[in-house]
Amino acid sequence: MQSYPKQPKPLKKPSPAWTRRVDELYDREDGHCQSCGKWLNRNEANPHHRKTKGSGGTDDLENLDLLCYWCHVKIDSGEVVICSKCGGYKFRKNKCECGYRN
Repeated sequence: MQSYPKQPKPLKKPSPAWTRRVDELYDREDGHCQSCGKWLNRNEANPHHRKTKGSGGTDDLENLDLLCYWCHVKIDSGEVVICSKCGGYKFRKNKCECGYRN
């Protein structure tokens, strides 16, 4: 079983605009991780950029997903990927809930 690091504390205080964006994201997803479905309190919410800012992604809500810390680590490590058919999350070697294997 792979072990993951503890959730780190933020290095700097987020801007008020970013805090509002995370609140909007939290409300849009009713406080649930979009990968595993776990309910999160607001300070556990981890916004994830589907398209990284380094690749031209933005902070727009359409490019953000709400994740728990552990799912965020799994996605960033490549263990969990986004399905190219439905856009849902799945483990790399498994079929997606939609039935597609990419």
